[in-house]
Amino acid sequence: MKKAVIYTRVSTEEQAKHDLSLPFQKDKCNEYAEKNGYVVMQEFEDAGKSARTANRPALLEMISYISNRKINAVIVHKSDRLSRDMADFWTMRKMFKDKEIKLLSVTENFDDNSPSSEFMMGIMSAQAQFYSANLGHEVKKGVSQKVKQGWWPNNAPLGYENFGRKHERLIRPVPETAKYIKQAFKLFSTGEFSITSLTNKLQALGMTSQKGNPISRSAVSRMLRNPIYYGEFIWNGKLHKGKHKPIIKKSLFDSVQVILNTRKVKGSRDRTHNFLLRGFVYCSCGSRLVGEIKNKKNKQYYYFGCKSRKKEKKCSKEYIRMEELENKVTELFKQIVFTNEFKDYVIKTAKDIIREIRETETAEEKLIKQRMAKIKNRMKNAEDDRLDRVINPEQFGEIYGRLTKELADTMKEFERIQSDHTDSVKMLNEILTLSENIYSTYQKAKPTYKRKYLKMFFEKIVVDRREIIDIKFNSVIEDLIKIREVRISDQWR
Repeated sequence: MKKAVIYTRVSTEEQAKHDLSLPFQKDKCNEYAEKNGYVVMQEFEDAGKSARTANRPALLEMISYISNRKINAVIVHKSDRLSRDMADFWTMRKMFKDKEIKLLSVTENFDDNSPSSEFMMGIMSAQAQFYSANLGHEVKKGVSQKVKQGWWPNNAPLGYENFGRKHERLIRPVPETAKYIKQAFKLFSTGEFSITSLTNKLQALGMTSQKGNPISRSAVSRMLRNPIYYGEFIWNGKLHKGKHKPIIKKSLFDSVQVILNTRKVKGSRDRTHNFLLRGFVYCSCGSRLVGEIKNKKNKQYYYFGCKSRKKEKKCSKEYIRMEELENKVTELFKQIVFTNEFKDYVIKTAKDIIREIRETETAEEKLIKQRMAKIKNRMKNAEDDRLDRVINPEQFGEIYGRLTKELADTMKEFERIQSDHTDSVKMLNEILTLSENIYSTYQKAKPTYKRKYLKMFFEKIVVDRREIIDIKFNSVIEDLIKIREVRISDQWR
């Protein structure tokens, strides 16, 4: 009995879903096998895979299959289904010959190992490689021409969608996403957001990636640097004028680039908020103090000035340097002291919280570990079923793929619990440290934490002629002052 395997392939996902080439190839290969007295032991198919590489799942599976069994022939509809790369083709051909396996083509006369067949194979494999290389060259040439004409040649970036015929696809804005992108540029141009805080803001508003996931920090960073949103795009390192509809104006894009480039300068890179005190400081006239950037002799300086002075011209109070005002606010924390009784209460509460977290997480971790063990056991069962041929390749791929994703999601959940525990411990440590020495903790904190501490203690800080003249504490701190758990010195005046 002569034994054979069949290998079929189509080159694109779209062909795999809509074309008849795979069923057609299988039918013709099976007819050929029956006509020539071969019993088909196994069929292997690669849907949507390029022949320029040998790294194809079904091809690798076939090579493994024939390496461990006595097979007389590999049947293909045409030799270029096996490979369009000459080196790969002849490597496989040599392996077949070493194992005395014939390569049989339905449409080509490769029915024996004669010199004429070898010669014909050489011509066909060279022709297949030329076709592949020439196709790639023509595609690149077409892309280059499209770029020169101002058309974006690739899949649409975030905020745009492709439209038109397959080989003439253009891009146009997606209204819902374009709205978020425009808002992102406007918010960042104020200088009041870092990329991290802007990402958090956009996630809260509901902005998602093209895959539907919450927008990531790296995606926001790339977006703010991408000129495509004002009408140009970079291709092969060169800037091209695009014909697509812009989402923002170039002037807004340029403003954002100034802020991004400024924050690259040493000393400002780690400042999450260029204006740490925004929202907390007020002028004695009642208006907010707003941050401003002034350029002097190619250097940038940060100031706070009265909002009514700038917009309504009603206030004449002078500007104050940002660093000077931040230092004065830092000194306020020197005058805030928790009583020893309150410190003890904080420690006791922290212990209760950490005990509860540990108990909850231990129970959750136990359940997740049990779930992971069940998934791994199901994966082993699927492997055994495939080896015993209880399920076919398609069923195995579907089952194993689903279980792999389920296992990955469960492992992420396990990592999240551990991460939450770490974050909780860090938070408790910050609270304990803060209760021990408020001034020192605030002074050493990063800008993001300083904002939290300011919100924790202050509601309003009033400034007149570059001096703090009044403060309004947060309602919680006010209550602690009333019951004498917090003492406030008048020395800040």
